Amino acid sequence: MKLNNIENAINIILGILIILSRNYLSRKTIESQNALWGFSFGAREIKATGFVIIIVGLFSIVIGMLSIFEIIKTKGL
Repeated sequence: MKLNNIENAINIILGILIILSRNYLSRKTIESQNALWGFSFGAREIKATGFVIIIVGLFSIVIGMLSIFEIIKTKGL
């Protein structure tokens, strides 16, 4: 297995983990923004952040799959 395929597999695994933990990640993201910047974001922003996290996770999975099947070329380490 080439090193580039290992990187792509890690990319897919991280995309899946991001999607599975979207509730925790979105809640922590909004909490940290509220604490750092003094915002008063609430439940609506947590849902919006969860939606963005899903898009980022899916993008990571798609890029990893396209790279593994050599439909697109990515540079490795």
